[in-house]
Amino acid sequence: MAYRDVFGSGDTYSTGWVWNKSSSSLGMTLSHESGHQMGLHHDGNPDREYEHGHGDWGPIMGGPFGKSYVQWSKGEYPGANNKDEDDLAIIRDAIGEISDEAEDNPGSAMKLSLPVIEQRGVLRPEGLGKDIDVYSFDLPASATVNIRIGPPLGILGEKMGTSLSLKAQLISASGALITSLAPSSPPLSNILQETLPLASGHYDLVLEPLSYDPDWNTGFGEYGNGGYYSFTIEKQRGPDLVATSKTTARQLISAGQDIKLVSTVANLGDAEAAGTTLRYFIAESPNVTQNNPEAPETQQVASLAPAASVEVTQSLSVSQNLSNGHHWIASCVDPVSGESQTGNNCSKGVEIVVATGTCDNAELIIDQQVFSSYHFLKSPTAITLTNSQVIKNSELYIESPDVQIGQEGTSFSVESGSIFSITSAVPDCP
Repeated sequence: MAYRDVFGSGDTYSTGWVWNKSSSSLGMTLSHESGHQMGLHHDGNPDREYEHGHGDWGPIMGGPFGKSYVQWSKGEYPGANNKDEDDLAIIRDAIGEISDEAEDNPGSAMKLSLPVIEQRGVLRPEGLGKDIDVYSFDLPASATVNIRIGPPLGILGEKMGTSLSLKAQLISASGALITSLAPSSPPLSNILQETLPLASGHYDLVLEPLSYDPDWNTGFGEYGNGGYYSFTIEKQRGPDLVATSKTTARQLISAGQDIKLVSTVANLGDAEAAGTTLRYFIAESPNVTQNNPEAPETQQVASLAPAASVEVTQSLSVSQNLSNGHHWIASCVDPVSGESQTGNNCSKGVEIVVATGTCDNAELIIDQQVFSSYHFLKSPTAITLTNSQVIKNSELYIESPDVQIGQEGTSFSVESGSIFSITSAVPDCP
């Protein structure tokens, strides 16, 4: 609901109101009501006040819901009843016009510095004067380039509601056409997305509005064809494998007990990563690298597309060679061809404490015991500890959901320089 021709009046009548049953039609209705505020009437036909449009096109001042392309109109469609109203001229008189951000010929093209990520521009519709935007970039050396161009709604996967049907061309310095985007419907198909091997040299990107069907009986002309576009041009980074550990909690084990690690290998790059090998390394500090001793166990990782990942579970028998105390184990994926970023190929180290210990499904009741060196107690039931002590420079780790330390008339002490740790957890005991 909006009053007509009130734009800029500053009083309460200049506020419009919009209610929609779905968000997909909200932009169309907001545009329609703001059109009234700037002085526009409805676009209809002899039978209806609101022209719904035809094919994939509809006029904003009609009822264009569900149409792929929704544009301002001057009554060129068949049966129009509002041929005397030039929507764009009236809107320009009300709010003015933005300046052109890019020139229309290669000689004065806007220079780009790669990478360019989701840069936006506006192509004026023919009703405001023919507009072509030309951008240029240089490649000092041959490179593989990712390019994506289209109306922002199409890039976001929306199939309706844009005002721009777009043509795009990538042209070399010699004038050769490298690749192009032909106008199409719906907007999500009006997208150019390619990975191109380009030689060193100069390139021009030429963008212009062009209807995919200029016949007004089935499509639309160029009067209202214009609006926002978005483009990304960046050199391909190649594959980028990253190893992370899903096992993050400290592991308490006995000497000789296998260690179970769960890791994730993901390809964060923009090119496929070839198959490779996941290895495991052991260090005496949290900073684990591939220069540390390697475990004998390995896992093969299949090729991974960009954004793909795989979870790998491995049981390691390295603990039989580890002394009691603290150790750290990390998973590291071997680099693949084309991978330049290899600093993230190793996960963070998982702390392993090798100790003498007891793990029992029954309740553990410990009385009058001295704990020395490295020791652990585990029970998925309960642990009670009385009249005992952890002597100097020793470590005692407890894992159980129910822990009682000392009772009336009993004692429990931890000497200076020792570590005493309780984790409320349900451990797995054989």
